Amino acid sequence: MNFTDPRGLAAVIINLGTKPIKSSYSTKGGQQIFFVEPGGTSLSTTIDPDTLIFSDKSVVKIPDGSIVVITDSAVLDTFEQSDLNYISPLGQLLDKFGILPKQVGPKLITHPEAEFGPFQCPFK
Repeated sequence: MNFTDPRGLAAVIINLGTKPIKSSYSTKGGQQIFFVEPGGTSLSTTIDPDTLIFSDKSVVKIPDGSIVVITDSAVLDTFEQSDLNYISPLGQLLDKFGILPKQVGPKLITHPEAEFGPFQCPFK
């Protein structure tokens, strides 16, 4: 992680489920979509995930410093408000001295292209 985020604020997705997890990260041209395969982590991608993308096309923003562990990838089929409870901003737990920027929790993005720019998927 230190190669992509020397301050250690990058979010991490750990996929313990049986289906790939769709996420995205920020680029100058918008959001680049990538997948975290079953048994894998976003650490292997050397990029900092910004979002979780559900099968129903709901997009949830992941705060910096979050660790998202998905044990059942079927939960990412249809977004429900209670899904936000499973994304924890780790930075809040580690920052005893108040040095890190204030973390905001995960939130549903109702118009992701307006917030992030166009979504691009290099995988077909």
